[in-house]
Amino acid sequence: MGHIEALASVRATSPDLKSESSLTATVPTRVAQLGPREAHVWHIPLLALSDRAERLRALLSPAECSSALRLRFKRDRERFVCRRGAVRLILSGYVGVAPDRLQFRTNVHGKPELKGLAGRSGIRFNSSHSGDLALCAVTIGRRIGIDVEKVRTVADAEGIARLFFSRSEQDELSALPADDWQLSFLRCWTRKEAFVKARGNGLSYPLKCFDVSLRPEEPAALLRIGRDTAAGRHWSMMSFEPHGDYMAAIVVSGSGYRVSSWRYFEEVA
Repeated sequence: MGHIEALASVRATSPDLKSESSLTATVPTRVAQLGPREAHVWHIPLLALSDRAERLRALLSPAECSSALRLRFKRDRERFVCRRGAVRLILSGYVGVAPDRLQFRTNVHGKPELKGLAGRSGIRFNSSHSGDLALCAVTIGRRIGIDVEKVRTVADAEGIARLFFSRSEQDELSALPADDWQLSFLRCWTRKEAFVKARGNGLSYPLKCFDVSLRPEEPAALLRIGRDTAAGRHWSMMSFEPHGDYMAAIVVSGSGYRVSSWRYFEEVA
């Protein structure tokens, strides 16, 4: 079954996570070696992969297939299968284990990790999806989290902010012009989600106990955890737009990371 073969058309954008400056360059047609201070972000277009859903389904475990079947709508079942199958193909290219033989475990908060031979490789990953786009972030030996949201008007965003954003973040949002409010809300949400996913806690970690930057003119940053206003030095954070209709954020433990962005266009054998 299909390993990652050749990429038909791939470009990498490699912004520094601290400065958010960017460098665009053509990269080889095979998966580049992942360095110890790098993170790769794979863009997975779920709608474009829907015609390969059955081939991707063959890569999934029985438990994953059962999870897909429990989804009510066919579109959601296909998205699930394509996302899980694509993530298996991507990880297979790093660890050298066939995608259908990869094994996973989850921590106590439900974050998936590789186990067995693949787990001993040091590869860590995280994925997120919204609408017809999924993202998969990969690094070596560092905690990593990613979140993506389709840009839209969020119902009761003000109520959500009151429940989950810190007082400082709520004040920052309140001071923004109305035209900037919804995008800044999504900017804040994706950054907070990526951070708790990188920690491995998910939403069990109180979102109000830390602050992130959210103004349009500010670089992505972790500003405070509890009373620690220097917490950001232990984490690298970046926001980006994987597509004009989406907003995303990635967080990696440590500093000085570079992120390469990869388009997933290969045929599934």
